[in-house]
Amino acid sequence: MRPRSKRNALAVELSRLDIKAPVSGTIVELADPVAEGEWIKLGEKLASIADLSKDRIEAYVDETDLAKMRRDKPATFIPNDATFAKISAAVISVDETSVRSMSHPELASVNGGSIASRQGPNETIVPEMPVYRVALEPVPLTTSSTVRIGTVLLSSEPESLLRQVWRRFVTVLVRESGF
Repeated sequence: MRPRSKRNALAVELSRLDIKAPVSGTIVELADPVAEGEWIKLGEKLASIADLSKDRIEAYVDETDLAKMRRDKPATFIPNDATFAKISAAVISVDETSVRSMSHPELASVNGGSIASRQGPNETIVPEMPVYRVALEPVPLTTSSTVRIGTVLLSSEPESLLRQVWRRFVTVLVRESGF
């Protein structure tokens, strides 16, 4: 092999082995330490990266409440730790599909949280019932480097009990029929 082609092949191999984050931000959580020379699987989580330039609140809602969620609706985050103040927020997005695995294991029932869950394959935590992620932004914008667990009170339109029962019935029917 010629020196130039050998150098190009090594450069390609080196770039393939270079680990790059898909987003910019700050490392907020590091997986188990990896020793030099240790092999890792493709797609294995090495770290969690967050944009700490502004706070973001994530909440999970049951599918029965999904139809009530609207962008720009006011909400209030109430931390479990009473030493922190309530935070006013606004809904910025609602996922259209349910969460397949919990990205916040501290919220799962298997870890003492309030979302019913079970241990899935590859140490993932799977919710027992469909839950949807709702992203909220504090109003006014704030920055913090701490993660807090709490409850989010979301504003929604009033709905009759009969309509709630009907929606739940249709949701279960569609889910169980495989549509």
